[in-house]
Amino acid sequence: MFAHTHYIWYLHGILPSEKIATIISLLFAVVLYCASVIALKIFKRDEILMIPFGTKILKVLEMLGIYEKKQEQEI
Repeated sequence: MFAHTHYIWYLHGILPSEKIATIISLLFAVVLYCASVIALKIFKRDEILMIPFGTKILKVLEMLGIYEKKQEQEI
């Protein structure tokens, strides 16, 4: 992740300002971090439900097939 972010920061030669390059590299790092957390399934279902909009995020992840839908247990 560091290598990708650092590479994007080096694009400041193309961009008019180092501040813009820094903001773009930070945003890229956040997106890359979130994608790695989701792809590696670091969070359990309960932990996803604890974050803001967790139920909506979990529904999207279930629709994408990243997390399996929880089966209702009959008593």
